[in-house]
Amino acid sequence: MREHSTVLVVIALAAAAAFAFAWALGATRARARARTEREDLGAALEASEAVSAALSEEALFLSAVLSAVDTAIIIFDRDGRVRFVNVRFSAFFGVPTVEVVGRSLETLHARIAPCFVDVDAFGRHAALEDRRRVSDGEPARLSGLPIADETELIVARPKRRVLRWSTRPVLQGTLRVGVLTLFRDVTAERDAEDARERLLDELSAQARTDALTSLANRRAASAALGTEIDRARRYGRPLSVVEFDLDHFKDVNDRHGHDAGDKVLVAFADVLRATARATDVVARWGGEEFLAIVFEADAEAARVFAERVRTELRARSPLSSVPGARGPLTVSAGVASLGPADDADSLLRRADRALYAAKAGGRDRTTLAA
Repeated sequence: MREHSTVLVVIALAAAAAFAFAWALGATRARARARTEREDLGAALEASEAVSAALSEEALFLSAVLSAVDTAIIIFDRDGRVRFVNVRFSAFFGVPTVEVVGRSLETLHARIAPCFVDVDAFGRHAALEDRRRVSDGEPARLSGLPIADETELIVARPKRRVLRWSTRPVLQGTLRVGVLTLFRDVTAERDAEDARERLLDELSAQARTDALTSLANRRAASAALGTEIDRARRYGRPLSVVEFDLDHFKDVNDRHGHDAGDKVLVAFADVLRATARATDVVARWGGEEFLAIVFEADAEAARVFAERVRTELRARSPLSSVPGARGPLTVSAGVASLGPADDADSLLRRADRALYAAKAGGRDRTTLAA
């Protein structure tokens, strides 16, 4: 009996030892698993933090890049709310980014509209952009950005700028995920173009204008005469030319110098310009010779015009301001009206012959061509 009890005790102790060993082994394995899980979790957290840091760094880098370009960039989500604006937006429109981020497209348009010189033009284009924003029909490049038309508008505040505005949908495949709006600053480009156009206009004007009198020069007058002869033929309207030559002009230069001669030429140009109609062409033909192309005027009407010029020149008496000058400044004129057989050369030759007839007849007079 005592032996049987001893066996049971031994069996119980063995079972307890086995259970304790199994429990200890399980606890060891659990601790190992927990340690492994903690290590895996720590590694995952470190990786997540690294990814987050990388994403944050990438976002900061992209934001810096987008803010460095000379373009105001606005990104809307698919619901039309502002998700991002770069610093150029505030520089262009004087509107803090915090006032528009998270707001609707309509709110953004209302904030920047007063900045534009032509608010109505801005409103019309904004309405067009609203329609484009909800349209899926625009062709897109492989990048997902369509080839967009640009509208040029001017902002006056906080600083004058010329901006080109375009809106482009942002696509992922065929899914529209947002809208990109760009305001590109082209002020320097436009100013350079304007300066170039002004220079070309000035050069063109210089090529057509007499430097001393600011009247048309011979080249410009010759071109105008050819054009007006064609017009007169086409519509059956009269056309005349008047050649003027200042009397004894060489004596003015010889006696009083070229400065006095230049003043006389300018004074006569002023008389010619003031007497002519806006539709007439008056030009310095060369030296002291001048030409007037008188529209819608027959020979008699052109003669009356020439006589007004001659009379006005006497009345102004430009030589009176020249010390030692003797007698009034006078002019002779020859008038020719366009005939059926005339071209520009023959018409001018006839006027030239009439002018020399006036000179031969005693000067200070107007003569009609035969």
